Amino acid sequence: MRLRNTGNKGRINEVFHSVQGEGFYAGARQLFVRLAGCSVGCEYCDTEFGTPESFEVYGKPFKNPVTPEEFFVAVCAGADLSLFHSVSFTGGEPTEQIRFLKGTALLFKQAGCKLFLETSGYRHAELKALKPVFDIFSIDVKLCRADWRENLAKLLPVLKFLGKEKFYLKAVFDDNNTEDELAEAAGVLHSAGVTEVFAQSVDNKADFNRIDTVQVIFSKEGVEMFYRPQIHRFLGIR
Repeated sequence: MRLRNTGNKGRINEVFHSVQGEGFYAGARQLFVRLAGCSVGCEYCDTEFGTPESFEVYGKPFKNPVTPEEFFVAVCAGADLSLFHSVSFTGGEPTEQIRFLKGTALLFKQAGCKLFLETSGYRHAELKALKPVFDIFSIDVKLCRADWRENLAKLLPVLKFLGKEKFYLKAVFDDNNTEDELAEAAGVLHSAGVTEVFAQSVDNKADFNRIDTVQVIFSKEGVEMFYRPQIHRFLGIR
Protein backbone atom coordinates (compact mmCIF):
# COMPACT_ATOMS: atom_id res chain seq x y z
CA MET A 1 0.00 0.00 0.00
CA ARG A 2 1.42 3.37 -1.01
CA LEU A 3 1.02 5.96 1.72
CA ARG A 4 0.79 9.71 1.39
CA ASN A 5 1.98 11.67 4.42
CA THR A 6 -0.89 13.95 5.44
CA GLY A 7 1.02 15.92 8.05
CA ASN A 8 -1.76 15.12 10.51
CA LYS A 9 -0.27 14.10 13.87
CA GLY A 10 -1.58 12.46 17.02
CA ARG A 11 -0.37 11.26 20.37
CA ILE A 12 -0.21 7.61 21.38
CA ASN A 13 -0.16 6.34 24.95
CA GLU A 14 0.64 2.69 24.24
CA VAL A 15 0.26 -0.14 21.73
CA PHE A 16 -0.07 -3.81 22.68
CA HIS A 17 -1.98 -6.95 21.86
CA SER A 18 -4.14 -8.84 24.30
CA VAL A 19 -7.65 -10.25 24.64
CA GLN A 20 -10.65 -7.98 24.88
CA GLY A 21 -11.64 -8.04 28.53
CA GLU A 22 -15.14 -6.60 28.44
CA GLY A 23 -18.52 -6.80 26.80
CA PHE A 24 -19.80 -8.72 23.78
CA TYR A 25 -16.36 -9.52 22.33
CA ALA A 26 -14.70 -10.56 25.60
CA GLY A 27 -11.92 -13.01 24.80
CA ALA A 28 -11.28 -11.79 21.25
CA ARG A 29 -7.61 -11.35 20.30
CA GLN A 30 -7.14 -7.67 19.57
CA LEU A 31 -4.45 -5.15 18.79
CA PHE A 32 -5.00 -2.25 21.17
CA VAL A 33 -4.11 1.31 20.23
CA ARG A 34 -4.49 3.54 23.27
CA LEU A 35 -4.65 7.20 22.34
CA ALA A 36 -3.54 9.81 24.87
CA GLY A 37 -5.89 12.25 26.54
CA CYS A 38 -9.34 12.21 28.11
CA SER A 39 -11.58 14.98 29.42
CA VAL A 40 -14.37 12.70 30.70
CA GLY A 41 -12.69 12.25 34.09
CA CYS A 42 -14.30 9.14 35.59
CA GLU A 43 -13.41 8.80 39.27
CA TYR A 44 -12.96 5.03 39.07
CA CYS A 45 -10.76 5.01 35.95
CA ASP A 46 -7.50 3.09 36.40
CA THR A 47 -6.08 3.95 32.97
CA GLU A 48 -2.97 6.09 32.63
CA PHE A 49 -4.08 8.26 29.71
CA GLY A 50 -1.56 11.10 29.86
CA THR A 51 0.72 11.94 26.95
CA PRO A 52 4.13 10.28 27.18
CA GLU A 53 7.04 11.73 25.24
CA SER A 54 7.45 8.39 23.52
CA PHE A 55 5.81 5.00 23.15
CA GLU A 56 6.85 1.56 21.91
CA VAL A 57 5.55 -0.57 19.07
CA TYR A 58 6.73 -4.14 19.69
CA GLY A 59 9.89 -3.00 21.42
CA LYS A 60 10.78 -0.17 19.04
CA PRO A 61 10.53 3.37 20.49
CA PHE A 62 8.76 6.24 18.73
CA LYS A 63 8.37 9.86 19.73
CA ASN A 64 5.04 11.63 20.07
CA PRO A 65 3.39 13.05 18.07
CA VAL A 66 3.27 10.78 15.01
CA THR A 67 1.41 10.82 11.71
CA PRO A 68 -1.10 8.08 10.85
CA GLU A 69 1.27 6.87 8.14
CA GLU A 70 4.28 6.64 10.46
CA PHE A 71 2.24 4.79 13.03
CA PHE A 72 0.66 2.36 10.57
CA VAL A 73 4.04 1.44 9.05
CA ALA A 74 5.48 0.87 12.53
CA VAL A 75 2.65 -1.48 13.51
CA CYS A 76 2.84 -3.42 10.24
CA ALA A 77 6.56 -3.93 10.78
CA GLY A 78 5.91 -5.58 14.14
CA ALA A 79 2.64 -7.47 13.74
CA ASP A 80 0.68 -9.61 11.30
CA LEU A 81 -2.64 -7.77 11.21
CA SER A 82 -4.46 -10.77 9.77
CA LEU A 83 -4.05 -12.63 13.06
CA PHE A 84 -6.22 -10.26 15.10
CA HIS A 85 -9.98 -10.32 15.43
CA SER A 86 -9.90 -6.53 15.26
CA VAL A 87 -7.92 -3.38 15.99
CA SER A 88 -9.28 -1.64 19.07
CA PHE A 89 -8.83 2.12 19.40
CA THR A 90 -9.23 3.04 23.04
CA GLY A 91 -8.16 5.67 25.52
CA GLY A 92 -8.77 7.85 27.36
CA GLU A 93 -11.33 9.10 24.92
CA PRO A 94 -10.01 8.45 21.40
CA THR A 95 -12.53 10.74 19.68
CA GLU A 96 -10.75 13.73 21.23
CA GLN A 97 -8.10 13.21 18.52
CA ILE A 98 -10.68 12.84 15.75
CA ARG A 99 -8.53 13.80 12.76
CA PHE A 100 -5.67 11.50 13.71
CA LEU A 101 -8.05 8.74 14.78
CA LYS A 102 -9.97 8.75 11.52
CA GLY A 103 -6.84 8.98 9.37
CA THR A 104 -5.18 6.11 11.21
CA ALA A 105 -8.29 3.94 11.27
CA LEU A 106 -8.74 4.32 7.51
CA LEU A 107 -5.25 2.93 6.91
CA PHE A 108 -6.02 -0.16 8.98
CA LYS A 109 -9.38 -0.51 7.25
CA GLN A 110 -7.74 -0.39 3.83
CA ALA A 111 -5.46 -3.19 5.04
CA GLY A 112 -8.52 -5.36 5.68
CA CYS A 113 -8.78 -4.95 9.46
CA LYS A 114 -12.02 -4.96 11.40
CA LEU A 115 -12.14 -1.76 13.46
CA PHE A 116 -13.33 -1.47 17.05
CA LEU A 117 -13.84 1.82 18.95
CA GLU A 118 -14.16 2.12 22.71
CA THR A 119 -15.84 5.41 23.60
CA SER A 120 -17.96 7.31 26.09
CA GLY A 121 -20.28 8.18 23.22
CA TYR A 122 -20.55 11.85 24.17
CA ARG A 123 -19.08 13.43 21.03
CA HIS A 124 -21.88 13.33 18.48
CA ALA A 125 -20.21 15.04 15.51
CA GLU A 126 -17.08 12.93 15.81
CA LEU A 127 -19.03 9.67 16.05
CA LYS A 128 -21.11 10.56 13.01
CA ALA A 129 -17.88 11.07 11.07
CA LEU A 130 -16.55 7.74 12.30
CA LYS A 131 -19.66 5.64 11.65
CA PRO A 132 -18.64 4.70 8.07
CA VAL A 133 -15.11 3.81 9.21
CA PHE A 134 -15.60 1.65 12.31
CA ASP A 135 -17.30 -1.74 12.42
CA ILE A 136 -17.97 -1.94 16.16
CA PHE A 137 -18.66 0.79 18.72
CA SER A 138 -18.29 -0.26 22.37
CA ILE A 139 -20.07 2.44 24.38
CA ASP A 140 -19.98 2.86 28.15
CA VAL A 141 -23.11 3.76 30.11
CA LYS A 142 -21.50 5.06 33.28
CA LEU A 143 -24.28 4.68 35.85
CA CYS A 144 -21.72 4.97 38.65
CA ARG A 145 -21.24 8.69 38.00
CA ALA A 146 -23.24 11.31 39.88
CA ASP A 147 -24.17 12.92 36.54
CA TRP A 148 -25.33 9.66 34.92
CA ARG A 149 -28.76 11.02 33.97
CA GLU A 150 -27.26 13.91 32.01
CA ASN A 151 -24.74 11.65 30.32
CA LEU A 152 -27.31 8.99 29.47
CA ALA A 153 -29.41 11.67 27.78
CA LYS A 154 -26.36 12.59 25.67
CA LEU A 155 -26.07 8.99 24.49
CA LEU A 156 -29.59 8.57 23.15
CA PRO A 157 -29.08 10.49 19.86
CA VAL A 158 -25.86 8.54 19.28
CA LEU A 159 -27.61 5.20 19.62
CA LYS A 160 -30.21 6.34 17.11
CA PHE A 161 -27.83 7.42 14.35
CA LEU A 162 -25.37 4.56 14.81
CA GLY A 163 -28.03 1.87 14.49
CA LYS A 164 -28.27 -1.37 16.50
CA GLU A 165 -25.98 -3.33 14.21
CA LYS A 166 -23.05 -1.00 14.96
CA PHE A 167 -22.85 -0.84 18.74
CA TYR A 168 -23.18 -2.61 22.05
CA LEU A 169 -23.48 -1.04 25.48
CA LYS A 170 -21.53 -1.67 28.68
CA ALA A 171 -23.34 -0.53 31.82
CA VAL A 172 -20.93 0.27 34.65
CA PHE A 173 -22.54 0.39 38.10
CA ASP A 174 -21.45 0.39 41.73
CA ASP A 175 -22.95 -0.14 45.19
CA ASN A 176 -24.09 3.48 45.35
CA ASN A 177 -26.61 2.97 42.55
CA THR A 178 -30.05 2.45 44.08
CA GLU A 179 -32.58 0.02 42.68
CA ASP A 180 -34.78 2.93 41.63
CA GLU A 181 -31.89 4.51 39.73
CA LEU A 182 -31.09 1.26 37.96
CA ALA A 183 -34.74 0.77 37.00
CA GLU A 184 -34.89 4.34 35.72
CA ALA A 185 -31.78 3.85 33.60
CA ALA A 186 -33.05 0.56 32.20
CA GLY A 187 -36.36 2.18 31.33
CA VAL A 188 -34.65 5.00 29.46
CA LEU A 189 -32.54 2.53 27.50
CA HIS A 190 -35.56 0.39 26.64
CA SER A 191 -37.45 3.45 25.41
CA ALA A 192 -34.49 4.09 23.07
CA GLY A 193 -34.82 0.61 21.59
CA VAL A 194 -32.05 -1.05 23.61
CA THR A 195 -32.88 -4.68 24.44
CA GLU A 196 -29.60 -5.88 25.93
CA VAL A 197 -26.57 -4.53 27.78
CA PHE A 198 -23.34 -5.99 29.09
CA ALA A 199 -22.73 -4.99 32.68
CA GLN A 200 -19.73 -4.79 34.95
CA SER A 201 -19.18 -3.41 38.42
CA VAL A 202 -16.60 -0.74 39.13
CA ASP A 203 -14.57 -2.91 41.51
CA ASN A 204 -15.07 -6.10 39.49
CA LYS A 205 -16.16 -7.80 42.72
CA ALA A 206 -19.96 -7.52 42.88
CA ASP A 207 -21.45 -10.44 44.80
CA PHE A 208 -23.96 -12.77 43.20
CA ASN A 209 -26.96 -11.35 45.06
CA ARG A 210 -26.16 -7.86 43.80
CA ILE A 211 -25.66 -9.07 40.24
CA ASP A 212 -28.88 -11.07 40.38
CA THR A 213 -30.83 -8.10 41.71
CA VAL A 214 -29.54 -5.78 38.98
CA GLN A 215 -30.32 -8.33 36.27
CA VAL A 216 -33.90 -8.70 37.53
CA ILE A 217 -34.35 -4.92 37.62
CA PHE A 218 -33.21 -4.56 34.02
CA SER A 219 -35.26 -7.54 32.88
CA LYS A 220 -38.44 -6.05 34.33
CA GLU A 221 -37.79 -2.95 32.20
CA GLY A 222 -37.38 -5.04 29.04
CA VAL A 223 -33.58 -5.02 28.88
CA GLU A 224 -31.62 -8.25 29.14
CA MET A 225 -28.43 -7.84 31.12
CA PHE A 226 -25.35 -10.01 30.71
CA TYR A 227 -22.92 -9.62 33.60
CA ARG A 228 -19.33 -9.93 32.44
CA PRO A 229 -16.52 -9.01 34.81
CA GLN A 230 -13.31 -7.68 33.33
CA ILE A 231 -11.56 -10.91 32.41
CA HIS A 232 -8.21 -9.25 31.74
CA ARG A 233 -8.07 -8.29 35.42
CA PHE A 234 -8.66 -11.88 36.48
CA LEU A 235 -5.90 -13.00 34.11
CA GLY A 236 -3.52 -10.32 35.34
CA ILE A 237 -2.95 -8.90 31.85
CA ARG A 238 -3.60 -5.57 30.17
